[in-house]
Amino acid sequence: KMFFCNSGTESVEAAIKFARYTTKREKIVFCEHGYHGLTMGALSLNGEEIFREGFGPLVPGCSPIPFNDLEALEKALSNKDVAAFIVEPVQGKGVNVPDDNYLPEVERLCKKYGTLFVADEVQTGLGRTGKFWAIDHWNVKPDMICMAKALSGGFVPVGAVAMTHKIMDSVFNRMDRAVVHGSTFAKNNLAMAAGLATL
Repeated sequence: KMFFCNSGTESVEAAIKFARYTTKREKIVFCEHGYHGLTMGALSLNGEEIFREGFGPLVPGCSPIPFNDLEALEKALSNKDVAAFIVEPVQGKGVNVPDDNYLPEVERLCKKYGTLFVADEVQTGLGRTGKFWAIDHWNVKPDMICMAKALSGGFVPVGAVAMTHKIMDSVFNRMDRAVVHGSTFAKNNLAMAAGLATL
């Protein structure tokens, strides 16, 4: 299922909220040198200190681990109290490409410990790596995929989170909960038309 918004940063913010609500856990794990946006929630997952410096305190419960380090990931998840692990399949900074077994093992470890696997495909998705999603190179299926710019061909602001039915149905499980997350210009006609034309 899809949740539409206006930017990659907004898609990350939505994914954080949806992960916390669905799992009833607070902690989010992210990678050093990762980039997920600059609003307060997304900044809390930013792996570069230059972006974070002077803007604290940030959202509590967000912890970095080294990219491509499965031992560090398992240690971070082992207490079964992490809502989500968010990662760029290929890190935008430095174009860091993971080992062949990294993302398949990320998927396995997240399932093992009940943590949602969130792939941030804002920079890599929609054909930019030769496949529709970068994660397709490793045949993995995250619980959520964040996307943005390329969805409209860069023509108008757009963002989205693709997620499992379970997550969508958990967050928006009643009519009165239809308003728990959204934004004024999300899913506007121009962005949707640009998205359809791009696809």
